[in-house]
Amino acid sequence: MQSGDIVEFKGASREQVTWASSDYPSSLIVGRRYVVESVHTYPWFTKITLEHKSGQFNSVHFTKVS
Repeated sequence: MQSGDIVEFKGASREQVTWASSDYPSSLIVGRRYVVESVHTYPWFTKITLEHKSGQFNSVHFTKVS
C-alpha cells in the first residue's frame, strides 16, 4: 500500500484498533473507497492516513483496489 492507492474499507474490530494504537474508524463506511494519503510502516503493523479524513487507521481494515 502506498500514497495514491485506492482502498476499500472492510470494517474494524476494537481489538485491531487497540493492538495498533490506531484511531477508531467511526467516520468510515464499510464498502466505501478512499484514497491513501500516507503510509506509516512499523515492525508489526502499518497505519495509513486517508485523504479528507482525520486519523491514522490500521491497514488491515482495508483492501487495496486494483
